[in-house]
Amino acid sequence: MFAALFCAVAVANPVSVAGVQLSDAYQFGVSREAVRDLWRLTTNHKSVMRNEVRSHNHADTAWYWEQECDWRSRCWFLLDDALFMDNLTELQKVRSLAELRSLLGDADYYAGRMPEPTPRYRPWSD
Repeated sequence: MFAALFCAVAVANPVSVAGVQLSDAYQFGVSREAVRDLWRLTTNHKSVMRNEVRSHNHADTAWYWEQECDWRSRCWFLLDDALFMDNLTELQKVRSLAELRSLLGDADYYAGRMPEPTPRYRPWSD
C-alpha cells in the first residue's frame, strides 16, 4: 500500500527546481538527435574558426568571440543534457534546465528561444 501511495505522489509532483520542470525542454522544438548535432556543431565551430578569428581581429575582439562561442556551447550542452542524456537522473536534467534558464533569461527560456549554434562572424576591417 505504501508503494502505491508513493508512486501516486511521485507522479502527481514532478521534479521541479526554481519553477523549472523537465517538460520545459520540449518547448524548444528540437528533437533529441537534433540537439546532439547542434551541440556538436557549436562546439566544433569554435575550434575550427579560432585561428581565423585570432588572425584577422584585435585580441579583445577575438576574446569576446570566444566567450560568445562558450556561452552558445554551454546553452546547447545543457539542453542536450535534458533531452539526450539518458544516464542522468530527472533531478540532474531539471538542474541543467534551471541553469539554461539563468543563461537565456526568463523571456527567452519560456518562449523556447535558443541562440544560434554559431555566432555570425565578419572579419575586422578598417
